[in-house]
Amino acid sequence: MSNKAVVIGEFEEILNGKREFDAERDNRTMLRAYAQNKEAGNALLNFNDVICEEDINQIAEIVRRTGIKEFTISCATFSLIRILAAFEELGIKFAGIVKVNSRFHVWNSTEHEVIPAFLMKVA
Repeated sequence: MSNKAVVIGEFEEILNGKREFDAERDNRTMLRAYAQNKEAGNALLNFNDVICEEDINQIAEIVRRTGIKEFTISCATFSLIRILAAFEELGIKFAGIVKVNSRFHVWNSTEHEVIPAFLMKVA
């Protein structure tokens, strides 16, 4: 894993007001994860909010289109096993557990809380 934060040019354009969000091309869950990840300072894109099952195909398409080879999932939702299985079916494989920065800070600190996350590798 690299220490350099992932940059997704097309999401930067949306966040900087250079283009409008396009529901056919973009995904709100992934855009939110990207924006929150920039704040947390993780090298890999981290999904720390719920991923809806209907978003998985579009997320898989976007990570491939943008050249992302790894990302993490730190969201603890009751349907996480189904989400991991759906990614597996699309060739995005669970590769272990890593530590990531939460978007939240440690109480009375500017440091981000460090939490476990599932590492996913894009084939």
